Amino acid sequence: MRFSGLLDTLLIPHVTPVDRDHVKAFYAFTQPKAEAEGPMAGLARALVKDITKQFDQDKVILDRHRRMDPPLVCQGDGPFARNKIYYQQFYTKPAPPVPQAAE
Repeated sequence: MRFSGLLDTLLIPHVTPVDRDHVKAFYAFTQPKAEAEGPMAGLARALVKDITKQFDQDKVILDRHRRMDPPLVCQGDGPFARNKIYYQQFYTKPAPPVPQAAE
């Protein structure tokens, strides 16, 4: 995601599905060296801090988000079924149960 205008900042998200209801998310920011270290450095840091704050605010909502089968889809929401089928290939399958030894 590119933020441009007063400062140029590139946000690179890395979101990895862990299981059916969990993901791990990492975010990296890049800025031109002249902006990150020059006279605009304070503003550059403030921009990253503000974006991070917004993610923290979103996290409250996302932590309470639950997957629904079938998903609640409203007219105009788009091709969710196609995307759901595509993304299922990236989820790990649960390990088969381990047989218990007889006592």
